[in-house]
Amino acid sequence: MLPDTPNTTVAREAMEAMAQKDPLIGVYRFKKGFGGQVVRYLPAYDYVYLPPLYTLWRRRAMG
Repeated sequence: MLPDTPNTTVAREAMEAMAQKDPLIGVYRFKKGFGGQVVRYLPAYDYVYLPPLYTLWRRRAMG
């Protein structure tokens, strides 16, 4: 969780501590430094056209 919308000072401090463990904290700080804002989107999903081929691809991709 990134500390972009805290409710209280205590919540902000807790979120800052958690954010230090986030691998993208550097990107977050860089963008916020230029006046950017955090925008969250829904995750991407695969649309399966050919289920048998998709199954084979997933097996190969997952090792």
